[in-house]
Amino acid sequence: DPDEHDDVKNFRREVLDSINRGLEQGLAADNLVLEINGSKHAWNTTLAEVNQCVLYSVLTANIDLEGATGKSILPAVLKNINKLDQLLIKYSKSKSGQQYYFEGVEGIVAKHEIYLDIMPKILQVLFDKDILSDDNIFAWNKKLLASGKTDPLLAKLSSKLKPFIAWLEESDDEDISK
Repeated sequence: DPDEHDDVKNFRREVLDSINRGLEQGLAADNLVLEINGSKHAWNTTLAEVNQCVLYSVLTANIDLEGATGKSILPAVLKNINKLDQLLIKYSKSKSGQQYYFEGVEGIVAKHEIYLDIMPKILQVLFDKDILSDDNIFAWNKKLLASGKTDPLLAKLSSKLKPFIAWLEESDDEDISK
């Protein structure tokens, strides 16, 4: 990304290396957090950049995107999420942490459009694992709808998410009526 400063590029590379090593060696989430936070201070990155890099790294680690389709990479993406769900939870505990993840989703889709088709499934898994809350998903969806009026990619993302959002609203309504 040409708009990204070198510190963020270097930090992203280190996070991706840490995540790859964590996946290969089965490192505990706490150890990865220590490693990532150490890199954060070394590269002077913001919490937003940390969360976005962590999410990007989890969703792309050990995945060859060259010539791939969303359908072909989905199993590997879900495997990464399942192995690193505790890491994702640690960075998503606050409302702002989840907001940074949503910004990261937008960045991933902008960088790799093949994620467009599988993003609803990814978000559903992140929701099911209590990494993202329904309230924060609904708030982000409103922002997406507004931004989609001027940004064609965000409009596509919003459109792809419609069935997932409808499912969430339905399950939310069922919880309220119980």
